[in-house]
Amino acid sequence: MAGDFGASRVAAARAELTAALDHLRATNARTAAQIRLTPEKKDALTAAARGGEMGPEMRELAAIVARGGDSWDAIISGGSPNSALYRGFFERAMNTHRDYLTRQFQQDETIQRDIQETIVQQRRGELG
Repeated sequence: MAGDFGASRVAAARAELTAALDHLRATNARTAAQIRLTPEKKDALTAAARGGEMGPEMRELAAIVARGGDSWDAIISGGSPNSALYRGFFERAMNTHRDYLTRQFQQDETIQRDIQETIVQQRRGELG
């Protein structure tokens, strides 16, 4: 019987985690759809990437974009096969600036409200 109780707790935790992950994926998809760079920002990104300031992956992406093989919007939103190259840069940047980003995240009231709303919805069974 104790094993059944443990298994049901694991199943419940897995269901909660799956629901939270699904919600996160949906939120990420909505956010990615909203990411659109202005022509000026694309030019600045291309120049910085070409200059090597952002690492070899971004330099390669700038070359791909310059020859018309892809677009920054598709790469950044994750809708491109070349998005994997961007993820390398993004993960390094996140690791480098983790403390600053964490503080900003914690201080953003909108994000905190969204988190609380997600938790309430999850507890009510409204997610997943």
